[in-house]
Amino acid sequence: QNRMGKMEEEDKILFCIAGVNFRNQLQSDEQKQAFFNTIRSVALPHTPYADLLHCL
Repeated sequence: QNRMGKMEEEDKILFCIAGVNFRNQLQSDEQKQAFFNTIRSVALPHTPYADLLHCL
């Protein structure tokens, strides 16, 4: 079974969990803001990054 390029609901949930966990490990508010800004810059509608942006 080839899963490359496919994002099922479970994958989206895990992606959000990983993104939030990564953000929470950042030390400074500046790092957290830079991470948020980077995700926002690539968060096109209907992409995993848009979903992650809503989780943050």
